[in-house]
Amino acid sequence: MELRYLKYFIAVAEELHFGKAAKRLHMAQPPLSIQIKNLEKELGVPLFNRNKRNVELTIAGTLFLEEARKLLLQLEHAQNIARWAHRGETGKLVMAFIGSSNYDIIPIMKGYRKRFPKVEITLLQMYTPVQLEELEKGTIDIGIMRPPSTNTSLNCETIRRERWVAALPEGHPLLDLGEPLPLIFLKEMPIILYPRNLVGPRFYDAIMKLCYDAGFSPNIVYEAPEMQTAIALAASEIGIALVPYSTQFLYSKGVEYRMLDDPTPSAETIVAWRKKETSPLVYSFLNFCKEIAIFQD
Repeated sequence: MELRYLKYFIAVAEELHFGKAAKRLHMAQPPLSIQIKNLEKELGVPLFNRNKRNVELTIAGTLFLEEARKLLLQLEHAQNIARWAHRGETGKLVMAFIGSSNYDIIPIMKGYRKRFPKVEITLLQMYTPVQLEELEKGTIDIGIMRPPSTNTSLNCETIRRERWVAALPEGHPLLDLGEPLPLIFLKEMPIILYPRNLVGPRFYDAIMKLCYDAGFSPNIVYEAPEMQTAIALAASEIGIALVPYSTQFLYSKGVEYRMLDDPTPSAETIVAWRKKETSPLVYSFLNFCKEIAIFQD
């Protein structure tokens, strides 16, 4: 059955007048009458009772009208879905993020969900090395992570560069020194860091280099799997945690933060995606990030 038959039928059924329906459809009346007869012949049932004065729907016509309207609505919806998908406005987007990127994730997701309410987003918290593996396998679409050491199969954009700060327990003697805090003052202090295999070599090595350049090897007493764990341990007076600057806006109970003296390397957070990515959904997300000026040169 041709789609135009349904449109012709609905017009006649709603107008109950072939002349008015033909005018509505921008066509002559005789061809319209022929098309309706062809439809009835194809169905094998009369859809209209006709006489010189009136056109009325038969019982079959009344029921067929209801279903025809549903079909056209479903078709219109299917067409819209295709257009939205092509523009990256609908579908499923799987995004992974590191726990310390919460400060970046919140405003991005809030704005993106408002702009693209039809997109179904799955958020998964993963360490950087795991994200790299999952991007390679295609199980996630976008990763928010620390920069990988080397990965030629990914595109990356920086969304945050920030200084390292020290998280100290409340009442710690070093707090009286004000800021910036010379890093060498941490030489004899217990330090809380992160497992190299979880946070990624580049991230871990940047912290170690920071200490080596200051003239000491850090006295690492604990390697915390998450930033919030490191902060909790610092609050419990286990040691001093070295964390990115934005961490202080997320976790503050039981600790105080101090800027570290220059030179301090930056801690970077990036958005990563596959170079061979073809999904319009991924690129609509990236374009949104550009629109809100989240990327940094």
